[in-house]
Amino acid sequence: MSNASSSLFLCRTALQARICLRIIETEGIAKPDIFFFTQSDSDTERQYFARLAALGGKSQYLFIKNQRIDLMSHVLGYLRTDSQFTRRNAYGRIFLASINNLIFRAIIKFNPAARVATFDDGTSNIFPFSLYHRETDYGRSHLYSRLLGLGTLGTMKKRSEKHYSIYEGFTNICPPEKIVPLDIFPPSSDTENSGEAKSFFIGQPFRETLNPAQIARLKAFIESQNIDFYVMHPREAQPLADNIPLLDKQGELAEIAILRASTQGRPTIYSCFSTVIFNIPSKNARKHYLHFPEDDAASHERLELVRRADCSVLNM
Repeated sequence: MSNASSSLFLCRTALQARICLRIIETEGIAKPDIFFFTQSDSDTERQYFARLAALGGKSQYLFIKNQRIDLMSHVLGYLRTDSQFTRRNAYGRIFLASINNLIFRAIIKFNPAARVATFDDGTSNIFPFSLYHRETDYGRSHLYSRLLGLGTLGTMKKRSEKHYSIYEGFTNICPPEKIVPLDIFPPSSDTENSGEAKSFFIGQPFRETLNPAQIARLKAFIESQNIDFYVMHPREAQPLADNIPLLDKQGELAEIAILRASTQGRPTIYSCFSTVIFNIPSKNARKHYLHFPEDDAASHERLELVRRADCSVLNM
């Protein structure tokens, strides 16, 4: 029998951790256990893990560098996971966002009686062409999930009793009747402050999604815009442009760091497809989506989503 009173949060990013903190507060969960598995090891992730660990439950922060074969990251991660989290029938409730993570799915397999809840992992939840909207895995992940009996993406979503979402009104990976809206950012003033507004460019691991020609066009554009701050992404090895000062996030999420740095005027944000332009409402920032036109369904869907988030579109 599982321990019905014990709760485990499985976490991969700082944004996920902030959502976890809000769920814990909203549901009144006492001393939850925390397993934080990261492959970027940023200051922000460490700070948010510390906030979760301070709640008093069993906790582990596990950093595994990206391996040449991604599956090896999961194998190494599983071997280094504290035995507390892989014990059978240890938990009554399990919360997670990264339903594709094989370690997390193994932990859930060890807790067949646990009640499972999911929550958002950023725009992957509302972008219908992301892997979270698939029903099965692919490649080696598909093979190993079948061999180990870890279930599929589809079975994970079906097992989720409820899904906490920070994107109210958008179609998510779980049906509407399972969605629980969640606010995770503090409210901001509706009025604009006087003074000169700052501008920000949101960094991303561009080499994972853009080709060299697209990267060159993006770099030339942002270097021509007199942008005040470059907001580094945790997986960026170096910024795309070296003539823009880096924003010191002081261990915070980009959304909070931007608004803290914008004490005068309504900031302007330039970004490709990122969580930031969805998480900061248009009343608090002017948002420009940097779009690389492609004649395919995924590109058209991105445009539809960013327009719903009140972003203007700048073609690159």
